[in-house]
Amino acid sequence: GVEDAEIQQMKEQLDKLTQENHTLQQKVDETEVQLAAAKDRQQQGVEDAESELVKELQTQLARMRTEVSEKDEELATLTASFEERIKKAETNVAKLENDLNITKGELAEAEANVIVLRREKESASKNIALSQK
Repeated sequence: GVEDAEIQQMKEQLDKLTQENHTLQQKVDETEVQLAAAKDRQQQGVEDAESELVKELQTQLARMRTEVSEKDEELATLTASFEERIKKAETNVAKLENDLNITKGELAEAEANVIVLRREKESASKNIALSQK
């Protein structure tokens, strides 16, 4: 139903965010490797252009780390909201099952009453028939 579609949509959103996060993390890792390599070259006294590259990479890395942590927060929020909705859905299902059981009980009771009434009617009909003989 509607909740299934919603849950499916949230799962897709979650998967998408997880994928984006993974991609970002890979970029961070790659940048860290580049940065380490650039620093190594810098220690060996290679050109000033290298130190510009190092600064640029550090800036890029800081920006990407921020992005990763923002995505992490977004993911955590979405997951929490997702879990909350699942909990609500489970509560609703439990309530519906309970209501259904109560209704089944009432139905069985009503059927039993109908049977009793039929028997009473039949017995009354027989008694009338007997008394008319």
